Amino acid sequence: MASVEENVNSTGSLDEDELRKKLSDHFSLLRDFKESEKLRTELDRTTAALQLYEEYKKQKKKTARRGIKIGGKGV
Repeated sequence: MASVEENVNSTGSLDEDELRKKLSDHFSLLRDFKESEKLRTELDRTTAALQLYEEYKKQKKKTARRGIKIGGKGV
């Protein structure tokens, strides 16, 4: 990446197009980070739900072998 000093043209002002491009790139990266964080949170939530479901299935299978129903009415 070029420094600000390298983007100063001969009249002493920043090249407007270069500045726009750099700002656009910067904010695009920020949006990508935010989207990645959102997707990671969603993935973590889904993974936790799947783990809970697997645990439920194990417990249901274990109690079914003993003749006890989960979620059913009592004897």
